[in-house]
Amino acid sequence: MSKINANYRRIRRFKSPILVMSLFVLLLIPGLALAHNPSSMELEYDFNSQQLSVTITHNVASPNDHYVERVEINKNDEPYLTQDYTSQPTTSTFTYTYDVETVDEDVLEVTAICSIAGSITEQITAEAPPLNEIVLIINPSINSIDEKTAQDFTISIYYNGEPLDDVTLDTEVKLGSASDPLRIAEGQYRFTYTSPDVTKDLTETIDIKASKVGYDDASERLQFTVLDKGDSGETCPPTLDGIIDADEYDFKAKFAGGDFGFHWRIAEDTIFLAMEVKTDGWVAIGFEPSDRMKDADMIIGWVTGSGEINVIDAYSTGVNGPHPPDTEIGGTRDILCYGGKEIGGTTIIELKRLLSTGDDRDKNIPSKGELDIIWAFGQNDNFDSAHTRRGYGTLDMATGEYSEREVPSLWVVHATLMTIGFILILIGVGIAKTQKKKKWWLKTHKIIGIFAAIISVAGLFLGFIMVSLSSGEHFRVPHAYIGVIAIIFVILTPILGFAALKVKEGKAKIRSIHRWIGRIAIVLMLLNIIFGLSLAGVI
Repeated sequence: MSKINANYRRIRRFKSPILVMSLFVLLLIPGLALAHNPSSMELEYDFNSQQLSVTITHNVASPNDHYVERVEINKNDEPYLTQDYTSQPTTSTFTYTYDVETVDEDVLEVTAICSIAGSITEQITAEAPPLNEIVLIINPSINSIDEKTAQDFTISIYYNGEPLDDVTLDTEVKLGSASDPLRIAEGQYRFTYTSPDVTKDLTETIDIKASKVGYDDASERLQFTVLDKGDSGETCPPTLDGIIDADEYDFKAKFAGGDFGFHWRIAEDTIFLAMEVKTDGWVAIGFEPSDRMKDADMIIGWVTGSGEINVIDAYSTGVNGPHPPDTEIGGTRDILCYGGKEIGGTTIIELKRLLSTGDDRDKNIPSKGELDIIWAFGQNDNFDSAHTRRGYGTLDMATGEYSEREVPSLWVVHATLMTIGFILILIGVGIAKTQKKKKWWLKTHKIIGIFAAIISVAGLFLGFIMVSLSSGEHFRVPHAYIGVIAIIFVILTPILGFAALKVKEGKAKIRSIHRWIGRIAIVLMLLNIIFGLSLAGVI
């Protein structure tokens, strides 16, 4: 008993310190529980505004007593910014924004520190946004220039088809000299080039570079010949820029209901002309054909999606072509200079040439009297594609009066017939698949099959006529081969169907072949319709 009392007294002796320590622990535990790292941190960096957004989640009961007291930012492992706080905006998630200057691929490290205990660290790499490509177009395009001659050039700058301003331009000239580009309109600049004094013909090169912050640099190169004095060089006025001003030309003829416009102006021994056509594709005009296209002196032009201008001085050797460049058949290129643009679904090609070039592959253009022409245009930049529209005309060069005769666009009728034939075959197959319980199904199936074959053959025949009136080359594209094969299958399908009804033996085999031939015909016709619409520029 005395031993128990001694132990009790010993416990009472230590009771107060134990109680104090227990109370301290109990008070400390909630504090430790509340003092925790921010649970998450998300970083976002806007390269254009050079701003860093730091979104922190730090759940607290009282944002004035328990908060993120410091945010430290390092750039590429070096201290960049430290921001101290005496509270946090909310009891949970909040965002701070900082101005941080970076270049591409700078690494930012952010640490958020709790006011009681704990921290969180995250990293982000600054990435420059993809640069935007701009288009640089220079007009006019020239082949040659006399020595000691000044020539104005217009620079047009576009982004997404719209003029782009506030661009820095640099010009580097190999032989001559050039003035600083002067802004003349939104997205347009002009500079004057002066050719040097030369003792022989030399090739000049002008490199032009356009730059703007946030965009890819754009560059273009001009090359032409500086002619020794005594040679006949040609310079182009800046009006040959792909823009037709109100008083730029004396006359205008309209063909295809105004979709094809032809402008011209004659100055002494030179003609300035322009084609203004509602298309995103190629445009063409021919002078004095003898029979359809044969012997026509042709000019073919187009502007690519990047703004590159292409103009061909060509000659048609047959009634349906071909029309190779003059230089490939013993002639010379006699387009002295040219310009062009493609804006808002309209292509404009402007150029200058002599009325009489002396080239056997060119026709003399009269300053007075009538000039017979042919014209055409397509829906894409592939000159092998089908003519969208084409026709003939006669111009009175001195008065501006004109007449026209448009060649019907047979491809629309051709495409319609082939599509109807295709739909009829589908209907015939559908009846055979779903209506066999009806008494009338077989008779209707046979009639539809016959009409599908007749209409498809008519479409093929019209296609033959259409090609004969244009290129004359019937089997130059897969569309022609597949079309003929498809029509053969279309014709065989009803023949085999009737044979299956007439024969006494092998009905099942013939019927099976009839079905498979029909299925193949459907696939071939669908494929060929797609090819045809692609050739026509519809898809």
